[in-house]
Amino acid sequence: MIPKIKVFSKKKFYDFCRGLHLTKETIDTQEGLKRHYIIISICNTSASKPDEDIWYANGCNTHYFNEGPNVLNLDFDDFTNDTEGAMTLEDAERIRDFIIPFIDSTEPIELIIHCSAGLSRSFSVGEFIYDYINYKQGWKPSLEASIASSTNYYVKDKLKQVFYELDKD
Repeated sequence: MIPKIKVFSKKKFYDFCRGLHLTKETIDTQEGLKRHYIIISICNTSASKPDEDIWYANGCNTHYFNEGPNVLNLDFDDFTNDTEGAMTLEDAERIRDFIIPFIDSTEPIELIIHCSAGLSRSFSVGEFIYDYINYKQGWKPSLEASIASSTNYYVKDKLKQVFYELDKD
């Protein structure tokens, strides 16, 4: 069960993880934290200039954690149409396959989603999962965005295509 969804910019995500002493080295060894959080990390597909991301030590296109049972790393840009670098159906399927077991779980776990700014891609994924949980489970999780956000309807449409196809079977 996912009672809480948090959407962050990459900087706020980094600060959140540092506050919990979560690093690549410790995430797999801290059983309590590993059981309480799942992470969807969305980075860009194109390289950034070195000074564009000075607050994030690993660079704009580097995921903070290695992918694992509680971490999904994706790379797509904030486009609102079918352009090279935009979210694909494969990206949406990976989100679906990652998140469904947690939705169906009885153990409460927080979903943390971040992209570069925390405005559009991560918010759209979080908003869609929020709506999907309400649709499937009949209750609403808490959805917290660290800043005012806007929906990327292209991202939500890709997710809708793969999530709701499960219900047709």
